[in-house]
Amino acid sequence: MSIDSAIGTTAYSSRGSAKRPARAATVLHLLRRLDQSGEARMAIEFAAALNDIGGRAAIAYHAASATHELQRHGIQPVEIKLGGRAPFSGFGAAKRLAKLIVDSEVEILHAHGLDLLLIARAAAAEAGVKLIVGFYEDAARVARLSKRQRAALESADEITVLSDLAARELLGAIPNLRDRVAVIPFGIDFSRFDPAQVSAHRVIQQAQLWRVPDDRPVVMLPGRFARARGHGVLVEALSLIRDVDLRCIMVGPDADGPAFRHQLGKEIAGQGLSDRVLLAEECRDMPAALMLADVVVAPTLEPGAHNRAVIEALALGRPIVASDFPVMRDLLSGNEMAWLAPPGDAMALSWAIREALGVAIDRREELSRHIIDIMREHRSRERMCGAALDIYQRMRPGAAVAA
Repeated sequence: MSIDSAIGTTAYSSRGSAKRPARAATVLHLLRRLDQSGEARMAIEFAAALNDIGGRAAIAYHAASATHELQRHGIQPVEIKLGGRAPFSGFGAAKRLAKLIVDSEVEILHAHGLDLLLIARAAAAEAGVKLIVGFYEDAARVARLSKRQRAALESADEITVLSDLAARELLGAIPNLRDRVAVIPFGIDFSRFDPAQVSAHRVIQQAQLWRVPDDRPVVMLPGRFARARGHGVLVEALSLIRDVDLRCIMVGPDADGPAFRHQLGKEIAGQGLSDRVLLAEECRDMPAALMLADVVVAPTLEPGAHNRAVIEALALGRPIVASDFPVMRDLLSGNEMAWLAPPGDAMALSWAIREALGVAIDRREELSRHIIDIMREHRSRERMCGAALDIYQRMRPGAAVAA
């Protein structure tokens, strides 16, 4: 069994300063939705890095919330109809995508997530290009794949996962993927998520916007509003901590419309917590928002491959309370400012939040510096992008001959 290293060897240090190879690849990234998700974030970072070293990158998507960042990095945005989620709706989408690949002289198709797996495989095969699949979900998802989806995954030229744990689980489920699985942990842009770069003025502005008293501890749940994210469990846990005068901020976009947010508001009112819990819209300055938090909570009800908000919070040295799934256990291993609670257990979650809020300030500052140092060593955007650029250069046509 072989798993590619996540350490990139391509010289990539920062935007605009990367060493350019003699010839860089042309890559089309494929997303269901261009939004604030971790998948979209990785696609943007990979595309920007490839452009930096003289390659060509575009991002094709079915829908988007914003494209201004693509323009800033010289990434070509391509809106394309990718059909519904049902397999039968993908034939026309695959044809359209294949034509786009051929017309744009794309060499590599990088599909982010499994939703577009069948379309990506069919389009890559018809256009005669390499296919990379970004596997960003819990490996248990493999057992739920249809035969066609599993066959498409097994025929991919490369599969990227977010951790060694995910790689082991995936290879345990599909052993014949050995030598085609690469680990690329989610990386952080430390020019943004750095406590030293987040001014007190920005934090104060965010606190004033949300009307957060400066003498109350803040518990924050960042991320999409969706029941599986555990918002309801956190509301129940907060009802058990009435003796602590805290403020809770749940911030993020709606996953599938505003219905869940409205229902959550009713649950909060029903528990008599309306004066303690704020349901905030998507925030433009998440580094400042996270710096407001005394504890960041991720009470997810289902396992996942990663939680971008938790990783960004760690980069800022925030204490974490999360559901006890293997991926979180792996991510938070050795972290003395992390507490795990059984998924869906409001009582255990409430006690974990109490413990996290009870850490002395001087001890918290000491542990925070240690966590930030670890994150900087292992979770940088440069490291992440360097690993992706290595794969692109290795997979581009003629690379083996040139080597």
